[in-house]
Amino acid sequence: AGAQPPLTVSLQAAMRTRTALVVGGGGSLGRSLVKALRNAGVASISLDLPGAGNRLADEVLSYDAARDWKEELGRLRRELHEAAPTGLDLVAHAAGTWAGGSISEIDSLDSISSMSFINLRSAINASYLGVHLLRPGALMMLTGAAAALEPTPGMIGYGLSKAATHHLIRSVAADPSLAPGCTVVGVLPDVLDTEGNRAAMPDADFSAWTNPDAVGDRVVRWMGDKTLRPESGSLVKVHTVNGKAVWTEFRQVAAEGVELSATGP
Repeated sequence: AGAQPPLTVSLQAAMRTRTALVVGGGGSLGRSLVKALRNAGVASISLDLPGAGNRLADEVLSYDAARDWKEELGRLRRELHEAAPTGLDLVAHAAGTWAGGSISEIDSLDSISSMSFINLRSAINASYLGVHLLRPGALMMLTGAAAALEPTPGMIGYGLSKAATHHLIRSVAADPSLAPGCTVVGVLPDVLDTEGNRAAMPDADFSAWTNPDAVGDRVVRWMGDKTLRPESGSLVKVHTVNGKAVWTEFRQVAAEGVELSATGP
């Protein structure tokens, strides 16, 4: 997936003083992020549903979806402040799942609801915690989807949740309550090479899929070196060509409208 050059000695030393939160740390992408953080000497906190946390992380917290949403986020904010009293250097959102379905199918209402809860609410949780706990100059990464840059009629719930996450990324980047100098970036994979995706699409060409480790390594480098980061608010698509991860940055650009002709008398 395209090997990254080794960290410099000075960057390695700086990494050892940093702390990162991985929301969805027990999933495929979350595990890759925790591994990359561990390799860089960064303390990691994994946040996931009960029983799904990543034991390779330095600390594991659970999100109780049965509790009141506001109360649960308040509890997590307090616990994270106790765990990292000087603030976080990275909040990485890695939680998510996929489901298909057309708006013409009544059962798609269920997938729209579940995609909103799993994909969008987890991104909102990460954003809320990041706005309150990131240090100045830190990094927030939310996971979107390359597919949601276009219409998704065959997976309407998934597309809605990811398109809303893209809007969230740009909105949080523009929020004045974010600590000074922070960068908010969206990573939009085409298809990640995970066990779940292989099981769902057994006949696909896996060589065209992106190794989650490539994403983990890149995000940790962005955390450590601000000069490597995309512009805050950017959506960064990643896909794989000939075994190498290719990254494409989509910056905020004001859309030009076309005035419609007046109709009627």
